[in-house]
Amino acid sequence: MANGYDSFARAQLERAENWDEAIKAMPALHFPKSWAVTIIPPFCGAMARFLVEKGSARVSVYADFNEALGYYGGPHWEIYPGVSGENERFDISDSETLLSEIGKSLRKQSRKAPA
Repeated sequence: MANGYDSFARAQLERAENWDEAIKAMPALHFPKSWAVTIIPPFCGAMARFLVEKGSARVSVYADFNEALGYYGGPHWEIYPGVSGENERFDISDSETLLSEIGKSLRKQSRKAPA
């Protein structure tokens, strides 16, 4: 264990959470150039997390493969806030809807932002 990092414990976690399968299932995402995308650590059981910003608007996104953070019925993306102002979930393979809904949320937030 170097610098407090336990590679054995990490390998056990990756096996327990089926990271090999998640890697195969994770789709490529093609973000619009106007979005700032920040990759952040996958805390609270998420497989991956990132933030999308455009101006003052911001959407949090995570991938949940093991339903550690919410029930969907399988691997899914979750965004917050969605257009409804609440969390919204989409099948992990539906990157087109994911990106569309992120865009809608960013636009809605931008319309509400004070001038």
